[in-house]
Amino acid sequence: MTPATAYRLAGLCALLGGLLRLIGPLAPDVLQGQALQINWLVTDVLLLLGLVGIYGYSRKSLGLTGMVGFVLAVIGVLIVRSGGDMIFGPGTYRYGAVIWTIGMAVMAFPMLLRGVGHMVAAGLWTLALIIGIFSAMRPGESWGVLLAEIAFSAGYIAAGLPLIARPDKGETQ
Repeated sequence: MTPATAYRLAGLCALLGGLLRLIGPLAPDVLQGQALQINWLVTDVLLLLGLVGIYGYSRKSLGLTGMVGFVLAVIGVLIVRSGGDMIFGPGTYRYGAVIWTIGMAVMAFPMLLRGVGHMVAAGLWTLALIIGIFSAMRPGESWGVLLAEIAFSAGYIAAGLPLIARPDKGETQ
């Protein structure tokens, strides 16, 4: 498989994962029970595969900060998928989601600072973190969580599109 093909597939994973991730906040009653759990599993697998491609595509430009963000995001995904209530308590999913979002924002920082990589996605992931922080200050209002989820998902969609359209522009060395 060529690097361009791998990036294109990773971009498709990011795009599809981002779209599936929107089902929860935008259409919460569409899926129920086991179908909902399968959707979340497929979504998270697609987002994780997309994340690997997003990082790989711009890894040289992202430097150490980008790598730290990437690692945090992967750890966040693993905590979200762990179902580790016995380890972290009933807030396990929330902790994982926060770490994942922080990781994406940290990975986005060099993109925004240096003007490289997925600029729109970087802005959306940073926005998701900022909205999430303000939402945490007002726990009785769910609009902040909804907006943060939309920005987070849209960031994956925005990052996936250039991987699909221009897979040969990534850093392959």
